[in-house]
Amino acid sequence: MSQALPLPPPGFDSLSVDEQIAYVQSLWDHIAARPEDVPVPDWHREVLAERLAAHEASKDQRPGLGRFRKGSHRGTKRTGHVMKRRTFVRPEAQADIREAARWATAG
Repeated sequence: MSQALPLPPPGFDSLSVDEQIAYVQSLWDHIAARPEDVPVPDWHREVLAERLAAHEASKDQRPGLGRFRKGSHRGTKRTGHVMKRRTFVRPEAQADIREAARWATAG
């Protein structure tokens, strides 16, 4: 950054919490509108590649959609005495995950 900016910016503290959140969200939206300008550290790419590989490797272990429709699956499984939450990715998000992984590993 070429110059130090006051933290928080003038007038920020006089905003309500909802307005502060909206302000920060608008800043993030402004930054996210130019993803090509946002640097991605190599360790982010590595984590993304590892998670994608784990996701792809677990395809055979995931229940089918029919189990959800029948209501027989509640999103948890019992392993010994510990209940573990399963993580499911909505079908419409899977393409986004693959695209993010391709982008991250293209480095």
